[in-house]
Amino acid sequence: MNRKSFIAALIALSLLGLSCNKSGGNSSAGNSTGGNSSVANTTPKSSGAAMSDDDKHKLYQAAMFSGDLKLVTQVEQKLGLFDANKKPTPAHDQFKKEHKEWVKQHPEWAKEFSDREKAKAYVNSHLS
Repeated sequence: MNRKSFIAALIALSLLGLSCNKSGGNSSAGNSTGGNSSVANTTPKSSGAAMSDDDKHKLYQAAMFSGDLKLVTQVEQKLGLFDANKKPTPAHDQFKKEHKEWVKQHPEWAKEFSDREKAKAYVNSHLS
């Protein structure tokens, strides 16, 4: 697979996951808490406020690559992308826009963690 095809596939996977979550996709995806207008401001200190934007995108992308909806839900909760009623917060839309660009700018990272098991291990090691 050439580089352009790989990047396009990564973006498609990310967008598919984002659109599934926004529409309520799966029963456990998109169950989060949070509230204000930015990712950093919606996350409680104990759940990810200290994370850099880059780390948030890495965690989210790895969760998407894991294919594990429970992990995706945990990451979304940690990042404050959905409220308690499974509705996207204002932070969700901004994060979605930023994540599209992040994926385009970090194809090497995404390629390294595109393996489901490696992605799952990354998420598990960063959720604690």
